[in-house]
Amino acid sequence: MNAFTFWAGNYASAEEPGVLEYAFAPGTGFQLLRCISGLRNPSFVLENPAKGILYTVEELSEGQVCAWDVRGSQPVLLSRLSTGGADPCHLALSDDGRWLYAANYTSGSVACFALDANGNLLRRTDLRQHEGKGPNPLRQEAPHAHCVFPVNEELLVCDLGLDAIFTYRNENGSLREVHRLRLTPGCGPRHLAAHPKLGGMLYCITELAGTVVPLRLEANGSLTALPAVALLKEPMRPEWTGAAIHPLPDGSGLLLSLRGCDRLVFLPLGADGTPGVPRCFPTVPVPRDFLLKDETLLVGSQQDGTLQAYSFAPEQGMIPLSWKTRMSSPVCLQIRQDGKMLS
Repeated sequence: MNAFTFWAGNYASAEEPGVLEYAFAPGTGFQLLRCISGLRNPSFVLENPAKGILYTVEELSEGQVCAWDVRGSQPVLLSRLSTGGADPCHLALSDDGRWLYAANYTSGSVACFALDANGNLLRRTDLRQHEGKGPNPLRQEAPHAHCVFPVNEELLVCDLGLDAIFTYRNENGSLREVHRLRLTPGCGPRHLAAHPKLGGMLYCITELAGTVVPLRLEANGSLTALPAVALLKEPMRPEWTGAAIHPLPDGSGLLLSLRGCDRLVFLPLGADGTPGVPRCFPTVPVPRDFLLKDETLLVGSQQDGTLQAYSFAPEQGMIPLSWKTRMSSPVCLQIRQDGKMLS
């Protein structure tokens, strides 16, 4: 197991360190390297390693996205723009590095930003507002865009409130909807992951149903849903919710987090990407995000701020290590790109 560095985004007040950079080494544990204060709820962070830029959200009723120069000893704020919606919760870069996308959860909209040659924010070029609602009156009373996920020439957007995955095409900064996949009513699609070895094979974790839906990306950009797989043997309860999904780098399986029942799930994948039988492991209270580097697995507690280290391998499962640290509420963990982000 090798040492690595990573970013942690938190639910935090402006007075607290909201974005933190850590080093982790199996022999010595966690070391805090840098932090950013002055942001409110920087719940998602995204690195642009080619430009030395870190993008952060402020998950607020008037959402913001910021760009930071992180090449020096301390991050320097370069720009801040409105996302045009409420509570941005997810960011993604286009494959060519020209565009940044944001999902506004509460308002159910998707924003597109143009970037300059240095990766800095130029302007918001489009804002696509979703319309409608789902069958769950508590969680699906309106559209809730939760994930932006570029694949080839398309942008996929999970909308938890509408039980749908939208496919957009970016036409010089303007997003045009080209496909919409309807999933099982009430399932609440949350996040996507791509198979690292099988092009066109994707997986969606549903927040409300606690399932994984395998997806096939067709040549025309449309999506085909394959049979969903339940992550638990017992029925999901309303207070149990799916959260993060990341693939293992070798394509042998997926790791997923379930809040409320507080488990991480390993879902093995066959050679053709077909899911097998899930295996569940207890973990920290309300696990939201996690990251895997070699055999080191870090899991953050949205509830009590604990960041716990484990040793993980598919054949052995999760073994808690003695290393843990605390912050306000870690909900996004992104490995620095001297390592490789898993999704």
